[in-house]
Amino acid sequence: MKTKTVTALLMLTSLMLCLGCVNPIGAAEPSERFKGYNKERDKWVVGNLGKDYVEGDFVSYQLRIDKTSKIWEATEFSISFNFHQPSSEAIYVDGFDTSGDADDAGTGFQWSTGEFLPDGTETPPVNWGTHIPTPEADGSDLTEEPRIINYMDAWPPGTGDGTPLGSAPAKERYFTVYGIPWEGKTHIILFFRAHLALNVVWSEGLEAGLPRELDGDEFEDWEVAWHGASFATGSSRHFYLQVEGVGDKTIPIPMKIREYLDLMVSKNVTSTSCGHIVEGTITINNPNPADVLVYATILDEVLADGVVKGSESLTAGGPMLIPSGVTTYDYSVTLTEGADPNKAYTNRVTVVVIELARTYYAEVPFNF
Repeated sequence: MKTKTVTALLMLTSLMLCLGCVNPIGAAEPSERFKGYNKERDKWVVGNLGKDYVEGDFVSYQLRIDKTSKIWEATEFSISFNFHQPSSEAIYVDGFDTSGDADDAGTGFQWSTGEFLPDGTETPPVNWGTHIPTPEADGSDLTEEPRIINYMDAWPPGTGDGTPLGSAPAKERYFTVYGIPWEGKTHIILFFRAHLALNVVWSEGLEAGLPRELDGDEFEDWEVAWHGASFATGSSRHFYLQVEGVGDKTIPIPMKIREYLDLMVSKNVTSTSCGHIVEGTITINNPNPADVLVYATILDEVLADGVVKGSESLTAGGPMLIPSGVTTYDYSVTLTEGADPNKAYTNRVTVVVIELARTYYAEVPFNF
């Protein structure tokens, strides 16, 4: 009898285990879920967004908010993000995609009651969502709902930023989504794209020229130069859902990583004319792939005994993009005084790569 009882208990235990295998008790999904697009894997993920992003790229994000969330029915909610790294003076994100209108959601801010965009789909297809206008982007005082009521504002000091009042740049910035129509829905998904800062803009103090559609003219009065996303280090940069009581809901900002190969610079003095003009060709071999943006300045000089006798800037309007592959540039330098046949001259080109603070020289000695 005792043996039968033990056997029955074992059979009952096995049956319960099998039922548990067939119908496992799954963990409940959180009421707020952040996803970012990993370009390396062509997947939407909740963690590392991969190493395929470069400066100037837009990074896609989705945030799902369910009816069980404490955000539900809120008039507004904010998302902050790391903006500035003081140790390297790097700016991570300097704007957002604001494209789209009432008839075309575009690839800018939008909301949807559908499903998460699937893997392999980095931006929404037509009719996936509804565009959320950004008043700063289109220069009007929109009152329609929903809307983004700011999208590059400095996060208030004393709320996690640690930045003294009035300092610039703030370590964090934020945007606020206002007026989502919650009624009658079970969930909404917010989509947005953040722009990784270009070093050629920030290191040269050109942020005032950023398009209004990107940053809302937030930096039009800035004059101090900073660095772009390529100077960011570490992996602690994130977007943060800023709603009290929701908990720590974050999503990474991808590191802007690239393999940079050195330029090869050479030059040729092809002719001199009348003892006053030095002409030639500069050749720059850029072995980096086309998606590695290389901005540089080019200066050609003629020197005698180390003294500059004439120069020409081939990038007088500011740094220019050096194309991938081999490119030639013609130059013509007029000497400040007539040539002296008794002096040894040097024709030198200086190429400065702005993003990496690297300098390349090529020199050709010659006599008149």
